[in-house]
Amino acid sequence: MAGQGIRAEDWLLAGEWSEALGADVDVAFYAHHLHRGTAQGAQDDPSSLEPGAQELLVDWTELLRPGLSIPQGPRTARARQAVDWITRNFGAAARVFAIAFCREVHTYLSTPDSPRRAAVRRTVADAITQRRPNVIVAHSLGSVVTYETLWAHQDHDVDLLITIGSPLAIPRTGLREHFDGVERDITVVIGEWDFHTATAYLRNPEVAALFA
Repeated sequence: MAGQGIRAEDWLLAGEWSEALGADVDVAFYAHHLHRGTAQGAQDDPSSLEPGAQELLVDWTELLRPGLSIPQGPRTARARQAVDWITRNFGAAARVFAIAFCREVHTYLSTPDSPRRAAVRRTVADAITQRRPNVIVAHSLGSVVTYETLWAHQDHDVDLLITIGSPLAIPRTGLREHFDGVERDITVVIGEWDFHTATAYLRNPEVAALFA
């Protein structure tokens, strides 16, 4: 695998997505470009997040449950309340995921011309160039990355971009106003314990119908 330049994460993700879709897929894995190193024990500690990532965590948590409102107060305290709510409702693994997710989103969005952001987009652009897909399915932050990549490389002829679990709805990202051309937006319920994985979305009947 190493000799072919294929990461272990690519194989694992491709296997999960292929099983969920019932078809062979290729993946573009870019998360390693956004890892800045996390101190031991910080994976589940919201105080390790930068201020912007803490604010994203609060915003995202409030979106998870309509009517939920994290009380006003110091930013780190609000972030801790948010992630404690996630832990109570979704478990410890979801807590770690939520912190990592907000850290990656903030790292990508906070500096538009950063080398990390450029490396992420280059990874996706290279994958599209090599594989020439007709349909791209982009999960979570990948929906933003792919959208930006396609705009930057308009020679890539892709028929359809399907986004799942996109952070576009998080107000503080300011992303929604920059996206257009959305043909259909559907709300789905994917379960309490597997609430933001790509496979959870792909197994949802409403999402699966898009591939029929």
